[in-house]
Amino acid sequence: MQIKISADDYRLLQPLLPPAPSGDFRYRFAGDTLTVADAYADAVRKIVDDPKWKARAVKDSLRQRAAEKRATMDVAGANFLGHAVATDRDTVARIVALDALVQTTPRDITWKFDDGTFQVLDATQMHQLAQAVGAHIARCLEIERAVNAKIENGAIATTDQVDAAFA
Repeated sequence: MQIKISADDYRLLQPLLPPAPSGDFRYRFAGDTLTVADAYADAVRKIVDDPKWKARAVKDSLRQRAAEKRATMDVAGANFLGHAVATDRDTVARIVALDALVQTTPRDITWKFDDGTFQVLDATQMHQLAQAVGAHIARCLEIERAVNAKIENGAIATTDQVDAAFA
């Protein structure tokens, strides 16, 4: 089966297509023509015959962009006591573990900030560090949730608008 489709529409359509096993021919796009293997023609026809497929694909694409922006923001770091703090998954796990430790067995913890500064944190400060990092992550997720709601209601309709929401 062959379908005439623009390159922009093909980019939108790709995430909606069932993935092809490695080495298996399902789809080939060249110029303005999408060639679909016979075994997958009905599934593809069902997608492209739906008049709302483009709108759904645009929203899916914008939600994916929002998820990527949130993930980038998630690990971009936070600030605590005037120092940059990493917020990658490993560092967050260490912070949570150390916070749990000092909550059950109060002690001072030596922490190394992103700028290379070492600082001794007491149990209260360690808990505050965990709270600051948690608040950063929660803020990132809240922004993504709000962006997704705006995508759904049409208030956000472009990648530039998604990017601006995370700026």
